[in-house]
Amino acid sequence: MRAIEWIFPHGSRFVEVDMTGSASSVLKTDTRLLSENLFLNYGLESLFKDVAIIAGNVNYIIFDIDDYYTVQQYITSTFKTVLIGIVTHNEYNFIDEHHAIYRIKVDASIAEWRELLILAAAGQFFPRSEKVRLTANERNVLAMLVKGMDIRQISCELNVHLKTIYSVRYHVLTKLGCRTVLDYQILSVSKAFTHWLTINNVDNVISRVNSKVIA
Repeated sequence: MRAIEWIFPHGSRFVEVDMTGSASSVLKTDTRLLSENLFLNYGLESLFKDVAIIAGNVNYIIFDIDDYYTVQQYITSTFKTVLIGIVTHNEYNFIDEHHAIYRIKVDASIAEWRELLILAAAGQFFPRSEKVRLTANERNVLAMLVKGMDIRQISCELNVHLKTIYSVRYHVLTKLGCRTVLDYQILSVSKAFTHWLTINNVDNVISRVNSKVIA
């Protein structure tokens, strides 16, 4: 097993762990830990010293779920690619998945990791919630939240009752996997969420005509 530290021009540091031959001299298993969380990387490196990867010809890419869009460049067609997103708080079910993600909690046990790697290599997939879809009105309210507007400002801007805006915000946060406003505030500064907003053009969807439908 060898570990290589990658340092990119913009300052991000990644650790690549090559597990080639860890289970067999014939099978090739390439495991990459792609995360800016160095403590997480070190922990996973230690974990993999004790875990035998039994699947060959599989390209495992293990990353902090917030780095989903960053790791796309590491997906290869040479071997089967398995994406494993490590979840700390939010599962990021709103992400437009170009490649299916296996999700696992950051505090998962070695047994849970072993089971996941075996299932993933076999092509078995865990059921996940339905893809997140925001209504036009929810997108409008989210766009205003992104711009830093509070509930009262949104209510005044749309000329809609305060309770209605609270209700719409509740549904938006729920769909984004946030249980509290604090959860949303943490999510709002994440890389994946910011990128998702951009590719979905969320911050440019405000329309007075559509917004009036909320009332």
